[in-house]
Amino acid sequence: MTSSFFRLNIAAYAVISAVLCCIVSIADDAVGGTDGMIQVKQSILVIYDSQASSVEKNAADAFANRLRLRSGLDVTVAGQEEARGLQEADAKAYGFLILAATAGSNGVLEAVDVLSSSKPEGFSIDIGRSAGWALASFPGVAHRAVVCGNDSRGVLYGLGKLLRLMDFTSPGFSIQPQKCEESPATAQRGVYFATHFNNFYESAPIEEIEAYIEDMALWGFNSIWTWFDMGWYPEGFWDDPNSKGTELLNRIRRINDKTRSLGLTAGLTTVANEGFKSQPPKELLADMSDKRGGFYPESTICPSKPGGMELILKDRCKILELIGPIDAYITWPYDQGGCGCAQCRPWARTFMKINPVIATEVRRLNPNVKILVSTWYFNAEEMQSFLSEMKTGPFPYDGILTETKWLDAFEFPTDGERVVFPEISMEGSLFCGYGASGANPIQSKFSTDAKKTAERGFGALLYSEGIYEDLNKIIWACTLWNPARGVDDILDEYARFYFEPAAAADWAALINGLEKTWPPEALPDKSTAAVQQLFELAGRLGASAHDPIGKTRWQYFMDRAEMDWRMVQIGSDMELLREAKTLLTDIGYSRTPGELRPSVQTLRDKAAARAQAIEGLFQFHWEYLERAHLEQTTALVLTPPTFIGQRDWDYLERILDEALKEKDGGQMRLAILKGFKQWFWHNNITMDFCFL
Repeated sequence: MTSSFFRLNIAAYAVISAVLCCIVSIADDAVGGTDGMIQVKQSILVIYDSQASSVEKNAADAFANRLRLRSGLDVTVAGQEEARGLQEADAKAYGFLILAATAGSNGVLEAVDVLSSSKPEGFSIDIGRSAGWALASFPGVAHRAVVCGNDSRGVLYGLGKLLRLMDFTSPGFSIQPQKCEESPATAQRGVYFATHFNNFYESAPIEEIEAYIEDMALWGFNSIWTWFDMGWYPEGFWDDPNSKGTELLNRIRRINDKTRSLGLTAGLTTVANEGFKSQPPKELLADMSDKRGGFYPESTICPSKPGGMELILKDRCKILELIGPIDAYITWPYDQGGCGCAQCRPWARTFMKINPVIATEVRRLNPNVKILVSTWYFNAEEMQSFLSEMKTGPFPYDGILTETKWLDAFEFPTDGERVVFPEISMEGSLFCGYGASGANPIQSKFSTDAKKTAERGFGALLYSEGIYEDLNKIIWACTLWNPARGVDDILDEYARFYFEPAAAADWAALINGLEKTWPPEALPDKSTAAVQQLFELAGRLGASAHDPIGKTRWQYFMDRAEMDWRMVQIGSDMELLREAKTLLTDIGYSRTPGELRPSVQTLRDKAAARAQAIEGLFQFHWEYLERAHLEQTTALVLTPPTFIGQRDWDYLERILDEALKEKDGGQMRLAILKGFKQWFWHNNITMDFCFL
């Protein structure tokens, strides 16, 4: 009776949550562990179909790499014929089989139920006892997992899901016998790797970027995008194989090659009228009076002046030629584009006028490319005009990219891809850059945004500055795949995969806690004890990260928790500022110079302690930047003075040190007064100081 009740509740949960995985026949498969769990402690053999595509083979390799790291076991990848040809002694070495193929494969999926749905990118997983040819070829292997994909991407995503169904131990893993079937709710699930400003994607070793692309693929993303920011590099840089521009081109090519090897879409974003650094002659420079977002005044080209459009097309073709094959392309109006001259105004109309000309050249070099048009930074009037124009004739693009805020405001065409561009890196940042203080989990907001996006029939292309916001990507990926999933379920899957399953609840507490202390401006209003508890919890959870993949993610959470803790420990400098004001008042109006020395020494010591704590925060911040490959960035920097105070207490410490050296009380008094005025001068302290 208990067993029947358990099965009924599992089924009910699956229906209510709309999660298609369901546990089946647990009691009948109870071998090698308790509660029906399969315990795997021996080597693993991953078998793909002998006629498998290169994408499926690469997916199997990426899966095997993760499985080796997480389980500590030997994992072999082989085609079906190779696997069947193993000697009996070799076959006995394996304790678990994983069969991966598309539904149309011959042989690998023998005697296994295939998908009931034929949706693109879908898959089914069957975990249980070995059967058919697998059992005949490997009679000593009692259990296997079968991943059946509707297509090559389905195999990839099914293997990724299989990884996350495993509870890893050291060494080995356990997994529940079960069947599940999934397919994505949205067709566009992309990440834009912001390859500029010397951030993670531009600065980290390319091998780390390639491994991260595998991570994104296994979690269900299907496109990776980059941008070659022309405004940073002079025309002709490609003639120097050691130039920074050539380095970035090589990096983008590596990113695209890795992306396409896994069957994902390799996309390129471009600004419609961008040019190379200091390239356009003065008469062709764009007018920045209508700029929105960033703008490069020395490289952006006006397309309306004679020779402007020709220069834009020449530059565009050169970059496309240097980058090589792409699958998708987006043209952007603003940030860092646009022109406000009389001929170009209104820019949105000029932008739409020049796009078909650009698209013709893009398609000439990449005949099968999909072209999307971005409406980034369009205002409401421009959006309405653009969408009205789209209705007057055939839709000239393959899709539209827009901002999330416009989802409820306008009716978008349905005869092309519709994609929003959520920003997951800068949200709430207290920096002139992003990623400067570790992880920024904002799971509640992004879950809501992703659900709304999917419900409106849109996909998403996420703006990403690095892996510090890895969790935000996963929230979007999982919710776009299945909008019925809740945040808690996704956090549990994330924590169980990257860390110890037993620590999943603590990880959820840490991640939810860090969301509540974000943005950093809110820290002064947070309980110091609560921030310290998160810092201590993050430290303890380091023990649950055993392999490089988990340790990297833990480190970002740990760094964020420690920087938060250091900032609240330092706190606001207002009380110390009041003490300084009181001392200055005493110097001028009440106490004699001889009575001031102990008070001056006390203030000096407090200023020194505060300066030391702030320096400690910076040194830790610098160590973080080095760990995150951000130390060479042009913009990413923590700016805690906005809430811990902007006064240079180290400077005041030095001034008071000099004053205390004076033996004569009168001279000491004058030195303190002069020193305070110097401090005011260099720290922009106004008359308001007198009324603290």
